[in-house]
Order: sequence, then structure tokens, then C-alpha cells
Amino acid sequence: MTTKKLRLPPQRFSERPAGRVSSGYFLIKVFKNNLTHNRFGVVIGAKVDKRSSKRNFWRRAILNCAGQYAGSGKDLLIIVSPRIRELSKSSAEQEFGKLLQKIYKTSQ
Repeated sequence: MTTKKLRLPPQRFSERPAGRVSSGYFLIKVFKNNLTHNRFGVVIGAKVDKRSSKRNFWRRAILNCAGQYAGSGKDLLIIVSPRIRELSKSSAEQEFGKLLQKIYKTSQ
């Protein structure tokens, strides 16, 4: 489970993002923060899978992959598309990794 300091507070969900990156499977909204670490929030709707165990499986996989990328001062809201059911866990992590690289490359 993600530590509390790395969780994105729900109040940030309604704000206007500083940037956004998307693919067919993910939409990542990027917000700036004044902290020394990144914070993550994952939104997986019931359309992805009606079973909460599967939604939590995808949430844990995404947060695990996101934690591998070091960065500072960003809040990332990750919205998962129902099309993620077409992917295996490893290919979903690769797709998500490409988006994170795009985010960190443009911010430098």
C-alpha cells in the first residue's frame, strides 16, 4: 500500500491540471506541487471490471510501476480506461512506463 505522504489528496482531482498525457489505456493529469516528492492517485472505474479485487490488482500494479520513477514536485492523477482489460500486466506496465518517460522528459 502507498504511504500517506505519496497519496494524492482528493481535493486535487477537481483542479485544472498543468499538463496531461494520454494513450489508449491511460490518461495522466499532471499537477505541480511544492514538495520534494511525487504524489499519485489512481482512478479505476467499475467499467474496467465490476470486481473490486481486479480493480485493486490494477491499482497496485500501476502504483508499483509509478514508484520506480524518481521525480520531484509533481502530483499525478492516473485515470485508467476500460480498454486495459485487453492488456496483460507486463504490457500495461510497459505502456504506463512510456507515458511516465514522456512526462519526465518534457519537464526537464
